This record gives sequence, structure tokens and C-alpha cells, in this order.
Amino acid sequence: MVTVIVPAFADAAHWFLALTGGVGERWQEPGLGDWNVHDVVGHTSRSLLTVESYLGVPAQTVQVASAAAYYLALTGVDGEEVTERGR
Repeated sequence: MVTVIVPAFADAAHWFLALTGGVGERWQEPGLGDWNVHDVVGHTSRSLLTVESYLGVPAQTVQVASAAAYYLALTGVDGEEVTERGR
């Protein structure tokens, strides 16, 4: 499965880089929810680095089995705290 995931991840990272190259002077414009464009790009950049480091270390166990399970696990998480941590 990793042989499929890594190229897909690389494609997504290259797409994100190309997309952010077109931001120009719009860094302070609204981005997503309470975040401006700068916040979204920073959060996504950090996410890409996190995924990259996780891909380099095999998991010992599966803690969350699917994307749906991940979102269900976030139920009840303080949205304001997530917003600030993302910045």
C-alpha cells in the first residue's frame, strides 16, 4: 500500500506548492472559517511535514482505522482551540 500512498502524497504536495505560489499579496484575506490564507497555508504545510515524518516510521498498531473514524474521534474537540493551535 505504501507504494501507492507515497506517489499520491507527493502529487498532493506538489499541487499544494503550485497553488500557494499564486497567493501573491492575498495572505491576509479570508481563507477557511476563522483562518486567513496565511493560517490555512501554514497549517497545511505543517500537516504535510507531519505526514512525511509519519510515513518514514512504520506504525506498531492501527489507532484510527479510517478517515471516517478519525472525524468521529474529533467529536467534542474544542473548535476554538483547534483554530488557535492551527495558527
